[in-house]
Amino acid sequence: MWENFRYGHNDWLQWPQAYVEQFPHLACIHWVTPADPKDTFHSLYHGLTKYDFVECNLNSLVEGVGLLRQSSFLILQAACNVVVESMKSVDGSASVSCSMRGHLSVIELLLRCLHALPTSYLHICLTFTETQHVALELRAFVEYMTVFKPLMDSPETDAPAMPVDTGLMGSYVHDATVLQRFFKVGIPVWRIVDMKDLPVAGEGSGLAKRRWQEVTKIMEGYIEFPLCVDNDASTVFWWEKAYETLMIEECMEILWELA
Repeated sequence: MWENFRYGHNDWLQWPQAYVEQFPHLACIHWVTPADPKDTFHSLYHGLTKYDFVECNLNSLVEGVGLLRQSSFLILQAACNVVVESMKSVDGSASVSCSMRGHLSVIELLLRCLHALPTSYLHICLTFTETQHVALELRAFVEYMTVFKPLMDSPETDAPAMPVDTGLMGSYVHDATVLQRFFKVGIPVWRIVDMKDLPVAGEGSGLAKRRWQEVTKIMEGYIEFPLCVDNDASTVFWWEKAYETLMIEECMEILWELA
């Protein structure tokens, strides 16, 4: 666990993750903190400070035990309530409803702990962060089911793909069909290409300098996530940034044309 109470590179609030069929909504998580502090969801992104922690009794024999400040709690609760209310817009299967109810149960439990369970400042921070974690995932789940999935499932047209929403987390994918579906609705997506399918790969394994520079340029500018080349895993992650003026086939061919 990191100092910000996130779970490192495997935390889907930190970085894009490899696509998992059971959790396609993770690519729809909003990772950008709202610019307006008054935004309803702003409290789902910032961490706590000592100001947000109120000790229960300064004269107690046990020091450092307290609760989340009431004003901070109410702001977080308001954001969670908006997310929970949005669940009503989802018309899904029993499994979809079950998944949402699971998230709802966790949010309710965490909020009760923050409201009434005295504990240390670090535990308050951890519970607060986990509440943000579950609320943001539930928000992504609802938006995937009500916005992105219907668009993906709509009949193909000659209209260009939607502009890429760089505020969404995005995902790495192997499957070309998933790649095309995500690109169609503007979800950031990168293709995972096996090393064996590349003529050469890696900065030190004969890859042409110009090609490496162009690939790096394409990948730059997205949440500071580095190019990862792992020869041991025999996999290279090529970040294919989807330009609004390019069709999906053209984007997929960029790297090969530079070879």
